[in-house]
Amino acid sequence: MAKVVRLVKTIRTNWKKSICFTSVGLYGLNYAKGKYEDGLLRTAYCEEAKKYGDVTLKTGEKPKKVTVFLNPAVRNGKGKKLYDKNVAPVLNMAGLEVNVVRTEYEGQAKKFMTVLDATDAIVVAGGDGTLSEVLTGLLRREDKEEFANIPIGFIPLGYTNTLSKSLLPGKLSDVAAMLEASFSVVRGTTRPTDILCVKGEEDKTVYTATGLHWGAFTDAASRKKK
Repeated sequence: MAKVVRLVKTIRTNWKKSICFTSVGLYGLNYAKGKYEDGLLRTAYCEEAKKYGDVTLKTGEKPKKVTVFLNPAVRNGKGKKLYDKNVAPVLNMAGLEVNVVRTEYEGQAKKFMTVLDATDAIVVAGGDGTLSEVLTGLLRREDKEEFANIPIGFIPLGYTNTLSKSLLPGKLSDVAAMLEASFSVVRGTTRPTDILCVKGEEDKTVYTATGLHWGAFTDAASRKKK
């Protein structure tokens, strides 16, 4: 009983520290719980994707070819890690032929799009800016009509991911959104989406599915992410 009394007195004397330790403890439990649930989600999506990969192809039939434009710089350089952990396993388990093109600087995705060969699907793994670059590069091509029926998938690896909020169901966690978007590529789920065209000089036309920001707004958003 004496020990209990001393403990109560200690907590009463150091109540601020006690509250702090309790808060940290609860945060740690919630963090661990979230990580565990994310792991279960990854396993579930991979198991579903494997069902597609286990389907035997017909004679002469080839796996669907998917070209992924990955921006590793999103989320302060965590883009590749997020892709490898949440996206690649789903696409690979589904038996897709995945070709990953990593961008190294701003604007490079547009250049890659000018030399893109035939593919069954284009997947943008990044943020709103990466998506705009891919759309701009594609729609500036003289032979863009040949790509008119090729679906474009968007894996939300960035901070804002405006398009994914309108395409994905409900309010999902970041990991759940990446997994669901990846599995949409596997299923071949598509939805028509309006594209905004901003015309400047002949070679400066920009295309986007989420709107454009520039000037002070862009600078402020960049500082906020840091």
